[in-house]
Amino acid sequence: MRDALEAKPVSVFNLASEDLNLIKGLDMGSVEGTAVISTNLISPDSGGFEHVKRYSVKEAVLSNGWPIRIGFLGIADPRMVKPNSGFSAKDPLLSIAEVLPEIKDNVDLVVVIGEMTEETADKIAGKFPEVYAVLRSERSLRMTRPRQVSNALIMSSVERGRMLGQLTLSLDTEKKVASYTYKYVDLNQRVKGDPALAARAGELSK
Repeated sequence: MRDALEAKPVSVFNLASEDLNLIKGLDMGSVEGTAVISTNLISPDSGGFEHVKRYSVKEAVLSNGWPIRIGFLGIADPRMVKPNSGFSAKDPLLSIAEVLPEIKDNVDLVVVIGEMTEETADKIAGKFPEVYAVLRSERSLRMTRPRQVSNALIMSSVERGRMLGQLTLSLDTEKKVASYTYKYVDLNQRVKGDPALAARAGELSK
């Protein structure tokens, strides 16, 4: 996982329940180019977790030249965190309520990412008008269209990242979401793998 992030950094990486056995002993905070976050995970010790932030703020420039600041919060499903992982997870809504006051006046949009049920996603969208997108993973083979709850668009992945999703937001002059488009890319055999990562995966499987 760390090799993949170092070879192909992403802006924000949220720790999910299945990552917790892997992160022990890794200083994930030093992965260059990737902000590793978790808003609601609790670690009983500091083993590789002390540099993981509760949120990340990313800056971007829109096509018209406007700067924009996006705050990312990351959620792990408390029901999926195994006791033998050494971690626990707080209630997602309580954790978001704790963190939002720190960032809401310094960002234009708030995005919540992570593993959660549809019910939890709906509750987040309904309770926090500052949230404009909820990007949730699920253990399901079904593909669902984005839907709007309050101010937030809720978009779901397909089981184990079998689809790569793109959500494009169009903002008005007040930097509010005016419209959106989306698409899914099926990561099937027609999508060629990265040669360097494939070679590294081969080394690890020996």
